[in-house]
Amino acid sequence: MGRLSSLAMILGLSACNSGPDEGAILTFESPEGPISATRIEVVLANAAPTAIADVDNQRRAPGSEADDAVRYYRQRALGGVVEGMKGVAGFQLRIEPDITTSTDKAFIPLVFVYDGDALVGVGAVEDALGDPAAVQITPGMITRYPWW
Repeated sequence: MGRLSSLAMILGLSACNSGPDEGAILTFESPEGPISATRIEVVLANAAPTAIADVDNQRRAPGSEADDAVRYYRQRALGGVVEGMKGVAGFQLRIEPDITTSTDKAFIPLVFVYDGDALVGVGAVEDALGDPAAVQITPGMITRYPWW
């Protein structure tokens, strides 16, 4: 598999008393140029530090002797699937947790972008160190997260 494109997500967060307007607005950018996409899948990872694990000695590729340390994020809720778009630049998507599976107010959104059946991009809101960052879904507040 070739190198995947990275996505920048600028996040505007809006929420209102657990109502239908609660959620986070993700605005996608593609720093490496336009990405063709037909489907976006969003996974909301648990933001609790106890749900994030660093594991050493993970193989880089099947059959390879080379290894790296890898950070694993535990899925907390589905963010949803969007189909039928042609690209991601400027695309906006509102995400919110399924309250039947989670009442958490902080998540790490991870986005997987497909063109047909091929995975072509992966994205996250990043912190100052370039790691995936948690976003807060706070009722009654609008919060904006800068893209680093």
